[in-house]
Amino acid sequence: MLQGSANDPCLPKQYRVKKVNEIWGRHANLSKMTPKERGTTLGKFRSEYIVYGDFLCEEPYILATSAYWVPLSKLTKNVTRATALDEIEIFEANMAELRANEFDELSSSENEDEDDE
Repeated sequence: MLQGSANDPCLPKQYRVKKVNEIWGRHANLSKMTPKERGTTLGKFRSEYIVYGDFLCEEPYILATSAYWVPLSKLTKNVTRATALDEIEIFEANMAELRANEFDELSSSENEDEDDE
């Protein structure tokens, strides 16, 4: 998939984040890794986040609300470290709660399966 195509979820190089409305995350971009790289230990830990917000492109001028995978380095450069950190902390708190709820649901269904035996 070519970066910038209609189906590419990665932020085009000419865009920059103008405003963050919501954020989701991941720690490695597997789509950009070769099979050999995916089969070995990651050398560097890289964080990327899906940023839903306003994106600005200077040439041609476009201001669009959308969602793209944005590396942490570009996010902090575009909206400041403090703003990025605030949004990431909200995301991580939400993820912790969702994960705990999912574990509870899994435990409940495992207990039901054991009771059926």
